[in-house]
Amino acid sequence: MFTGESNVAIGYVVGLVFVGLFVLIGLVVVAAGLVVRRRVIADAANDVQWEPDTMASTAAAVGGFALIAVTVGLLFAFAWPPFDMQYHQYRQVTGTVQTIDARMITADDAKGPSQSYAVRYAESGDFFRCDDTRCAGVHPGDTLTLWCIRTWQQSSTPGYECNFGDTTPRKG
Repeated sequence: MFTGESNVAIGYVVGLVFVGLFVLIGLVVVAAGLVVRRRVIADAANDVQWEPDTMASTAAAVGGFALIAVTVGLLFAFAWPPFDMQYHQYRQVTGTVQTIDARMITADDAKGPSQSYAVRYAESGDFFRCDDTRCAGVHPGDTLTLWCIRTWQQSSTPGYECNFGDTTPRKG
């Protein structure tokens, strides 16, 4: 069913950048903390004394900031459902249309309802949601190509949201 072609969704790339950014910030702060520690050790060797309160507050600030940055990065990574690439790539789906039905869906942003088309392929029996009005011209028996991304739904069965690709009318 899937032809193997895919495009990575921009949300996946942005998410990876944010995770990497927080972890990088944490690592830079840890490195800065190690530099401060080395400075304190070098100053102690030269009989330069740091005030205990200054040293403790500097170490606490550096360590706390590093801990917060790394924790936020890791929480973002683990709380980011799901990791499977099928939820972050558009994949080409081609097949013979068995049935196609129009559905009215209420939008979450209160702009009113929108129309989608439930497409069922004869080869697999799977349903795909086509959010393009060009799907209105598709009939059972036509060969339809859609670009689909898997949609994750909490406490429900995941589905596919698709954009129109191409159609070939049935012969005869």
